[in-house]
Order: sequence, then structure tokens, then C-alpha cells
Amino acid sequence: GHDQRMESAGGAGALHASQRARGNGRARVWVDPSLSGVIALSSQGATPAWLDGLSAAGQRGINPRDLIAYRIHGVTGGWLHGLIAADPALADADGGKIIAMRIHGVQPDWVRGLADAGYRNLPANDLIAMRIHGVTPEFARAAMAMGGRPSAEELIARRITGRR
Repeated sequence: GHDQRMESAGGAGALHASQRARGNGRARVWVDPSLSGVIALSSQGATPAWLDGLSAAGQRGINPRDLIAYRIHGVTGGWLHGLIAADPALADADGGKIIAMRIHGVQPDWVRGLADAGYRNLPANDLIAMRIHGVTPEFARAAMAMGGRPSAEELIARRITGRR
């Protein structure tokens, strides 16, 4: 079995990666619990494998509320890894932005499509707004074909008003 001992690092409820899986040296992600935090996380079905996936995707220092929200909204290491592979700038997105992207249906293939259409390194807020308003990679390419390169904000305005 894995050493599932919880250690304090940075105050009650802090997430850290100081635990090591026995024998393989991989960083593990553990919640430094208050007992209620551990209960809340486990009641949402969090497992060591799920936490390992988040760690592999580069997640560190997630506040406990965001970690529980990740679990509730289906944030996984695989999804995060896909987003970061599609646009490396998303590695810097905070927990709230990650949750909002997941809630609003931002998917790695869609982000990759926007990047392929020339919209790379967009802030998470722009991606969320574009997704909410139905901006697709195809819409972005069509707008660019009309001349110029509209900003993310201009694409959203065009989508809302029905213009290309």
C-alpha cells in the first residue's frame, strides 16, 4: 500500500506534493487535512490515482475548495494535460479559471483548433467567453478570411451580433 500519511505544509488544508510513492520516487499530491477536508474530498470520490493525475499535469498548491470543485466538476489530470498540450500558456491558469473552463465546456480539441486558426496563448478568461458565446475555430477562420485578425473580444462581439 501507499503511505497515505497526511503531513502539514503551509497550514491546514494546503495541497502539497511532498509525499513520495514508495519505491518509485514520483511526487504524490496529498491534502494536508483538517479531518473535515479529508472527509469532504473522499466523499466526492477523490482517489490517489486522481490526485496523481493532477500532479502529473503540473498542479501544485491547489486550495482545498478548488480541489473539491475540481472533483465535483470533473477536472482530471488527462483533461488538464490536454489543455496544456493544446496551449502551454494554460499551465499558469489558477484553480478558479480551470474550474470555469471545465464548467463551460472548454475542451483540448477546441483550444487546439483555435491555436491552429491563429489564436494561441489566449488568457483563460478569453477562452471561457469565446466558448460561452459559441466562437468556434471555424468561425475564427471565417472572420480572418474577411481580412485582418480580429481580437478574441471582436470575435465574441461578431458572434453575438451575427456578423463575421
